[in-house]
Amino acid sequence: MKILAAIASIVTIITGIFVLWDRMDSNGKHYGAISYTNTGLYGSSWSQAGSDEAKNSALKDCKTQAKGKTCKTRMLQDQECAALVRTKKTVDGKKRRLAIIGLGKSSDAAQVTALKTCDRKNKKDQTKAACKIVTSVCADGRH
Repeated sequence: MKILAAIASIVTIITGIFVLWDRMDSNGKHYGAISYTNTGLYGSSWSQAGSDEAKNSALKDCKTQAKGKTCKTRMLQDQECAALVRTKKTVDGKKRRLAIIGLGKSSDAAQVTALKTCDRKNKKDQTKAACKIVTSVCADGRH
């Protein structure tokens, strides 16, 4: 009986390891993605087992919100993070939203990069609109 109990314990431990391992692809990597429209609607995914799974999940969420608008996707791997920033831009006399992505090794770093890129773009376009963080995501699930 003690041998059967020991075997059952070992099987439980091994099963737990495989459940955790299943969240990574065979080379131990985490995948995530952010899909977004030019206007800042988005979908995101993290801690996915493979790049296709990450992309499809984020794209599906984006398309649900986008209602026919095109979604672009930025793939993330391991400790990569992305932040989505939105600003307003005047084109042909009409105010339009503009989405900008920033990357970094942490959510904070990605947000700083996105905000700096947005500010530079606004200066170049002589726009005084504020740059606002919409979301951030890291491939490994950190926020």
